[in-house]
Amino acid sequence: MNKEQYTNSKTIIDFIEWVKPRISGEIEFKHSYTSNKTKLYWSCNSIYNAYENYSWPFTCILPNGKKIKGKSFGQSEVLLENIEFGMKSAIMNKNAKDLLLYSRSMLDWGGVLRSNYNKLEDMGDRIIQFYELASRKLDPESVNTRDSFEGIIMNSGFTKLYSLIIDDFVIYDSRVGAALGLLVRYYLEDRDIGVIPEELNFSYGNSRPTKSDVGPINKRNPSSRRYKFTQLANNGKKHIKNNIYANWLLGEIAKESEFSSEKNPIRALEASLFMIGYQVNTGEKLPE
Repeated sequence: MNKEQYTNSKTIIDFIEWVKPRISGEIEFKHSYTSNKTKLYWSCNSIYNAYENYSWPFTCILPNGKKIKGKSFGQSEVLLENIEFGMKSAIMNKNAKDLLLYSRSMLDWGGVLRSNYNKLEDMGDRIIQFYELASRKLDPESVNTRDSFEGIIMNSGFTKLYSLIIDDFVIYDSRVGAALGLLVRYYLEDRDIGVIPEELNFSYGNSRPTKSDVGPINKRNPSSRRYKFTQLANNGKKHIKNNIYANWLLGEIAKESEFSSEKNPIRALEASLFMIGYQVNTGEKLPE
């Protein structure tokens, strides 16, 4: 499937019309939870309001050694623009060392350094070719989901890296996937559609368990007894396909909604889903 086929789908057109008034608040969209880590209560009354209530406490070390801290969307936006410029300049100038360092900063911001940095470090000078390949193969304007995507790494860390070097590329992590699944489920229930359409069949990822966890184990599982969404389960090709669909879908929604007035509409919409997707399962016993 290519972008034109996806965005012209009757299912996608109808879903976008359904979701737009829930972005503006014309139709109320309520969501809330209490963070296991901070014990703080979070809520929104529209999808746009979720963006207004964005919070992501981060600490990030830039290649020059400067430590940056923040938690607001604006603070993240300034930092990521800095990292994006550094990554793109390094690719253009074939500077593998700088590219690795700026990539590390991005992974640091997202809290996903772990083994992701090691994968990049092991590439050595090939890191330039790797990013060039990813930029070509994952470009939302030209990508086709029938591609084999050979040579492309995809997980919750690499989706963040691609989001800075590829225009209109969404960070598709466990929280964004969970929020998309929740919205799709509400849409299907509202329209009384029996099965999840292929174009909206988004997968979710479980959150990493912590000592402070309470409530449902699979808190990012948006499934119900009627609609069952699948897990990403470290499946790179499935993650790529989900990411591509999300790029196309959120790109259309962003330009047709309140988010269109933001500096970076698709990133602002992504941020709202990130907040909603922290917890979407309130404890209902779900199908195995």
